[in-house]
Amino acid sequence: MKFTAYKYRIIKEKLSITKQIVYSSYALFVFGFIILLLNTKFPLTDNILPIIAPIFIISILFFGVAHIYQFYDYELINCAKEGHIEFSTNEFIIDYNNKINYEDVTDLKINIDAYYGQTINQYYRNPIEKKSLGVKNTIVIATWNKSFTYNFKLEHSIHTIELKKTIFNLVLSEKLGIKDAKKLIKLIPSDFNKTEDYKAFVIKQITSKKINCTEGLLLHGYKTDKEAKELRNKYCV
Repeated sequence: MKFTAYKYRIIKEKLSITKQIVYSSYALFVFGFIILLLNTKFPLTDNILPIIAPIFIISILFFGVAHIYQFYDYELINCAKEGHIEFSTNEFIIDYNNKINYEDVTDLKINIDAYYGQTINQYYRNPIEKKSLGVKNTIVIATWNKSFTYNFKLEHSIHTIELKKTIFNLVLSEKLGIKDAKKLIKLIPSDFNKTEDYKAFVIKQITSKKINCTEGLLLHGYKTDKEAKELRNKYCV
């Protein structure tokens, strides 16, 4: 069980090029509209069309360009690489020399945002950047007296799969010092929720009374009320 990734410090998130183009389009449109209104109230010329038409055309062109460019545009984030994090056999290793034993970990939160180049923001109607830099993934490691929070980079889809497998195996190994069984189970990526190993782990938490039957069965999952009743009769007596 080993996983490594580079840590990053996010300094500032900036407007992506796509957003800059869109906002420029909006600004030009508003500017043209203001000129049109002013000419209505305070006539500047008898024929304002030759003046405002190019402004509106450029505004529309900008918006069209943004719609195309968004699919090639990455997040614009000012960030700095700040070291390395590793999941080893028995400990987290930070920057090669700071070690945190799994048994000393009282809480662990891992948020997988996206890997480098992964498509993001798929459900936005307006143009917005569609590619991730892969640095907004976070991990929070807490011990009884300290807490560490890091951003880390996922390089590609295989790197993400490796992380998910590592988390899954780490939870199943029961090496973590987290006492709350529900927290442990929820650490497991949803990709594994239908595997036999996952279900066996949840059942183990139920039978050892580390989690109550109802919560455990909900996390285990079942297709029908009949199946739930059978599981309850088998493991919750």
